[in-house]
Amino acid sequence: MDLQSAETVTMSVVKLPEPSPGLAELEHCRKAFESCLNTLKLQNYRLPVSNLTRVIIGLSGGADSTVVALFAALDLAPNYPNIEYVFTDTKAEPDSCYQTLTKIENITGIRINRITPNKGLFELIDHYNGFLPSPRQRWCTRELKLKPILANMNLQGNVISLAGIRSDEPDREWLTLSYSLESESKTAFPFVDLGVTRERVFHILSRTSIGVPSSYYYRSRSGCFSCPFFRTSELIGTVLANPAEFALGEAAERLCPSDSARWDNIPTGPGIGFYATYPVPDFMDVGKAGTVPRPHPKLPQINRTQDNMSVDMFAGLESTCHSP
Repeated sequence: MDLQSAETVTMSVVKLPEPSPGLAELEHCRKAFESCLNTLKLQNYRLPVSNLTRVIIGLSGGADSTVVALFAALDLAPNYPNIEYVFTDTKAEPDSCYQTLTKIENITGIRINRITPNKGLFELIDHYNGFLPSPRQRWCTRELKLKPILANMNLQGNVISLAGIRSDEPDREWLTLSYSLESESKTAFPFVDLGVTRERVFHILSRTSIGVPSSYYYRSRSGCFSCPFFRTSELIGTVLANPAEFALGEAAERLCPSDSARWDNIPTGPGIGFYATYPVPDFMDVGKAGTVPRPHPKLPQINRTQDNMSVDMFAGLESTCHSP
């Protein structure tokens, strides 16, 4: 399927009145930064653009982009007044994402431009006739993240974007650079320049009122609650922490009628020479709703002293076997 030829996804940008910054909270954030980073480097950090350039920070509700947003409000805003926060919604974000965004607005006083698509992730899956995103076909990022934010960046004037790529993950730099090449904009990597690592990101967040987003207790990064990059452990964490969200992703994974018919027609029994499928005992089948695990059935105990009718094939073995 050629997704490039699909119709353009229309977006709406939500802009609300600017909130008042929480000055006391900002000072707490400043102390959190200075507790693990060089104060002079933070204060003297400059972007390779003029002071009137639009500085755009794309937010995901995750740890890295949140710390970038705080850094921009603390150390860049005095020199670059045109700082903008942008969040592109997929309509498949965990609740912790929206909670973090609200906290960012309250602390920094900078309103987030929330770009909401008419068709979210699951609507686009239906639009593409059930074609799911995957590590090999990552169309979800292009359609719901890249295109909307590039359109926003190219609205007017010179633009530079800040990427939350850390100094300990240089393998991701190519991804943001490819976005930059598509948009005639520049991209800066303040975390790489300042030596910010994953450990320092969580150190800073844990010392602010924002805190580490709750989804990180069972996930390694931010993103949709049905991300195709989930590990097995992250899927288990999702079903335990947010079963309703897990059910939405599960419902999108379905077989086409022809494949479903093949599974329904698999022969069973000894008619083909061996059993193709085996029934799962009730005490083991915990995957079905309403099934309660039961104890393993006890095996019958044979009292050999009273069993005089059966032949014991190992009788007398003790007298014939000697230890070396």
